[in-house]
Amino acid sequence: MVSISEEHIPHLSNIKLNLKNRKYPKSPEINIPSPYFNVSIVGSRNSGKTTFCCKLIYLYEKYGLYMDNKKLDIRTFLISSTYSANPVFDSLTSLANEDIFENYSDSVITTIIDDIKLKIEETEEYKLI
Repeated sequence: MVSISEEHIPHLSNIKLNLKNRKYPKSPEINIPSPYFNVSIVGSRNSGKTTFCCKLIYLYEKYGLYMDNKKLDIRTFLISSTYSANPVFDSLTSLANEDIFENYSDSVITTIIDDIKLKIEETEEYKLI
């Protein structure tokens, strides 16, 4: 039998987060997972990892993501050294050429995050006009 106990860690705040009131985009298709998750896909070469990811993104594109009954735009970022050798990526309509990175680095992640922040700021400014 396993015993689990909760202990206070002195250097960390023990404030409980209230996440119940947050709204997240959802798909009308109930079999598609919420887009806010982390996933680790592991498999041998040619086992279908890339195909699985592309199919999941395709389903978001096909059925859409909605928040407050408003359909949201979908933007896909790709970091993959096999992009040019794999035609499955061509099926994604939400993947623009400027969002494809064939080599990973911390600066690539920083570039993506900075671009997302800029788009959010532009959207917020537009809403104010």
